[in-house]
Amino acid sequence: MSGPRRTASSPLSEPVPQFDRILSRCARINLELGAIEELRQLASSITDWDGLIARATKEKVAPFLHASLCRTVDGLPPSFVEKAHTVYVMAAARAICFLSEVGPVLEALDKAHVRVAVIKGVRVAHTVYPDPGCRLFGDVDLVVHPEDKNVLVRVLREAGFVNEYMDYRERWKHDGWGANQAVHFSRDSFDLDVHLDPLEKDVPSSDPDRYWRLARKADLGGVVATVFSLEYELCRACLHAHKHAYQALGLLVDVAELSARSELDWKEVLDICRTEGITASAYHSLSLARRFWPELPLAEPLAALRPGRIRRWVLNTFWNGDRVVARCEGENYLRSFVFGLLARTPLRVRLGLLWRWCFPERSYMAYRCGLSRCSPRVYAFYAWRFVRAAWRTAGVVLRSAVAIASRLW
Repeated sequence: MSGPRRTASSPLSEPVPQFDRILSRCARINLELGAIEELRQLASSITDWDGLIARATKEKVAPFLHASLCRTVDGLPPSFVEKAHTVYVMAAARAICFLSEVGPVLEALDKAHVRVAVIKGVRVAHTVYPDPGCRLFGDVDLVVHPEDKNVLVRVLREAGFVNEYMDYRERWKHDGWGANQAVHFSRDSFDLDVHLDPLEKDVPSSDPDRYWRLARKADLGGVVATVFSLEYELCRACLHAHKHAYQALGLLVDVAELSARSELDWKEVLDICRTEGITASAYHSLSLARRFWPELPLAEPLAALRPGRIRRWVLNTFWNGDRVVARCEGENYLRSFVFGLLARTPLRVRLGLLWRWCFPERSYMAYRCGLSRCSPRVYAFYAWRFVRAAWRTAGVVLRSAVAIASRLW
């Protein structure tokens, strides 16, 4: 039930469609009285309850239907309440299972003196979300200090993890060029994604040791782990949502929950963004979060982060706010690498980034295509990947040009 496609150029003009409004309201548990009343009014207009669950699942906010909607609105269909409760219980059980798996892994890494931090899903679920069971995640994400990556690989192998695709030797061999390629390790049904760079940037961080100096221990549902600061986590969430072209509402829920924390130091957030050259991504992610949740106190941060005219045009052309709000299909998240090319980094780093984007590792392409690493058909998928991205990018630029021309005439 996605909304109509829009071509408006202003990223802050169109309101959130009514159907998506109920999901955005459900996705914030700490609702004020006015928001609860709005949620009740929106729920009264819903007739396709199975469609609501399907849409919430696609947007990665399905557990919120039980945590918010079913707990605040009376008179909902019993079958919907039962299904929403089942989804919530399954998500919470999966999170508990992951914690039981990652605990011994972190203990083994700590004994080996490996500097590793937990980020993303597990981290924000247990330190930011009012209800940890609402934050969906399919794996556990870790950041390892580059100097300890070889020891980490040895410890994970001894613990029974395998690296079947996204071979770490290929993914990390260019880390001196700023490659921040996540490496996937698995054991049975438990998956780990290991990153080298704290912010998951396309280009090297200006001061990666900064995040390790400010790291601290935190209790993640009974598992003690190293985590980075809230300010770092917000910047990373903004980049992550931008990287995936805001294709799921759950990506912006992370941004909203983190930006609403009263203990957040916005001066530190601004300093990280300016130092790392990510003000454009942070600005756009925060502005889109405000589109869905206008009550967020983001006016001053957005004014401080506001990028120049050219970058705002790039943002609105490739990640148009109205199209994001309308939940349009088919956006190509690979275009986010453009800001890595615009960053103030050495030319060799930018060329390396462009090369890796056009020609990822053979093991990765083989896995995505379901082929053997040695199959010559992998090269056909390289060509298809490049042509598809070029075609979509040309379409976005043409659509933007038409919109500009229509306004001028």
